[in-house]
Amino acid sequence: MLIKLTRTSPSTFHFVIHFVFQSGKLFTNTAIMEKPLDLKLRTKLFSLEVLNLIESLPQSRTFSVIHNQLGRAALSVGANYRVVSRAKSNNDFINKLKIVEEELDECLFFLEILKVKSDLAQDKIQEVWNEGNELLSIVVASIVKARNK
Repeated sequence: MLIKLTRTSPSTFHFVIHFVFQSGKLFTNTAIMEKPLDLKLRTKLFSLEVLNLIESLPQSRTFSVIHNQLGRAALSVGANYRVVSRAKSNNDFINKLKIVEEELDECLFFLEILKVKSDLAQDKIQEVWNEGNELLSIVVASIVKARNK
């Protein structure tokens, strides 16, 4: 199975799913959905969107620094959120979410710097920042809820 996911608007995703059956026949299904509720998928998509944004940056010393830091933080968001589901206790769950919170906050910082330093794709930078901020709000709310257990 191969899944191709593209964003058609700030809140809508377009899925194209290809199934290859054992007989060799190909079945394709297309779906359009609002933002995924699955945070593993959503944090992964956020990481990918940041990487796509980074690819459009000019090559200079300043952007190279932003490129490296933002790329690492964005990839860390998706990677660390995957680990959250493997928490061994409530405290472990909170600690893992705190890492995601820190990485998201770092991404937002570098996106804000990028908005100031770059004339390119201001609307795309803002769109990615909005998604990061929304994810950060969800993560913080999850931490608060977990602490109140």
